[in-house]
Amino acid sequence: MIARAHVPYIRSYPGATVVGVCDNNPEQAEALARQFDIPQVYHEPMALLRDQQPDVVHILTPPQTHAELAIAAMEAGAHVLVEKPLAASPEEADRMIMTAQRKGVQLCVDHNRLFDPVMLQAKQMVARGELGDIVGVEAFQGYVRSDGKEWVSGLSGGVLQNIAPHPISLLLAFMPEAKLVSVATKQTGLAAGTPFEEARVIFEGDRGLGLLTLSLGPQPYLNYLTVYGSNASLQVNLNNNTLIVYKDRRLPKLLAKSWFNIDQCLQLLGSTLKTSLQVLTGKLRFYPGMGHLIHRYYASLEHGGSPPVTAAEGRAVVEVFDRICQEAKVGR
Repeated sequence: MIARAHVPYIRSYPGATVVGVCDNNPEQAEALARQFDIPQVYHEPMALLRDQQPDVVHILTPPQTHAELAIAAMEAGAHVLVEKPLAASPEEADRMIMTAQRKGVQLCVDHNRLFDPVMLQAKQMVARGELGDIVGVEAFQGYVRSDGKEWVSGLSGGVLQNIAPHPISLLLAFMPEAKLVSVATKQTGLAAGTPFEEARVIFEGDRGLGLLTLSLGPQPYLNYLTVYGSNASLQVNLNNNTLIVYKDRRLPKLLAKSWFNIDQCLQLLGSTLKTSLQVLTGKLRFYPGMGHLIHRYYASLEHGGSPPVTAAEGRAVVEVFDRICQEAKVGR
């Protein structure tokens, strides 16, 4: 399914051509090929690698298959972009990284939310020093319980293993030195097939703390990132692609309280109108961060440099989720 988002972004990079599609479900592979007029369809990955000798392979399968498929592609000399998470375990991630190093190919992970327009804006603000020192980061990830994905039933972490990489990657992007220090989980029975439905994870950084919340219970689901700085703070709503900045306006106390709400309303309205206009004009498509990431990855292959998300960064996300699950088992 996610291939339908990848293919248009691949083709929009100058000189990139999709030479083949492979799926062990023939009907799915052929349907995708018909939709995008892809010339070659395969049902076995080694045949595609042998016949097409692709420069890049996108691994868009469930996480428990990532290591085997990515290693096969890299052994054939291809660069690899893997859907998140990088692997189902840190050990599998290590095997993938070692293969990439031995073969001299680039292994990249599709942590696409890092490159959503609002996230790029947030990172630019941090880089310019507008927030001051980062003293806290909070990432909250909810879930639409009606959005069933049958393939997640084969994951030890259930649907959490699919959605948790998003907030983990965001938190680590703004607090890369953070270390996981505490995990609390709870089974509520609101979502089947998961080791827990609620998790609160505390990280310690050099100058502050991070908080990761995974919550399958609340509806409608929430999905946001808050970055706290010594001069200002910001909050990104990842459902709506909006960004709000919290600043001390140095106004008289009574006026400041009123202006704070007015200021937030104006920012939210402006951010909403900007996003809506981009959607209506076709400038903002589904998974916009994916497009930025794919193009940056291809540019790094063409002109040199590191991929936009390195395999080491992807492994760090896998390790955090693995640690959360281990702590949950101990707690029970």
